[in-house]
Amino acid sequence: MKSKSLPVAMGQPPSWSDKLRDNVDRPGMSYKSYVLSSADPQLCANDCANDPNCKAFTYVKPGFRSHGKPECWLKNGVPDAVSSECCISGVRGEVTTFDWNNIPGLVLHLYHNVNQGAPDLGPIRSDLYFFAGHDLGGSEGEGYCWWQVPDNPNADPADWSKKLPSGIVLALKHQQNQGSDPRLTAFGLNPSQYWPPYKYTFLNKQNGGDMHERG
Repeated sequence: MKSKSLPVAMGQPPSWSDKLRDNVDRPGMSYKSYVLSSADPQLCANDCANDPNCKAFTYVKPGFRSHGKPECWLKNGVPDAVSSECCISGVRGEVTTFDWNNIPGLVLHLYHNVNQGAPDLGPIRSDLYFFAGHDLGGSEGEGYCWWQVPDNPNADPADWSKKLPSGIVLALKHQQNQGSDPRLTAFGLNPSQYWPPYKYTFLNKQNGGDMHERG
């Protein structure tokens, strides 16, 4: 059986700054509030960091508002902290923000090129690497395709391992088609160099063999 893909995924939950306080509300001084797209207090922290009017923020956990969705409340001052299970709060300048757009080797928009079609990523960024993982013997060159964020070999793996959630795929490759492609690296290493031995213990290498080999 031929090996089809080698996805490399992160194996730890995100680690928030110790200044991002769980079970803490900061009521008052709010000038903006809105529903968040996902239950991630770091999104609220990032929004505060990018708004010059924001001095502090409170993230409301899902299930504590009538609509059940997470919310972000931005503050133009620093209200007193109050203990409350509803919320996670922080003060601008004390919370570490995170750049989700430049994760080394991050895989974006995996799709089957016959069944799902290619999304237009041009408006997002122009430096992405494109990979076509065509199946051997497949009609119309069918197979999964994806884009990948360029690697940063100078990035500190220990620092990234504390920030990233589990399930993020780095340096995905189709073994038959991209086995020696020099663009396929994360933190300066090709997936084959992660295991064995485990160069970075927070990365898990997985082999996706085809169900049926060619006769």
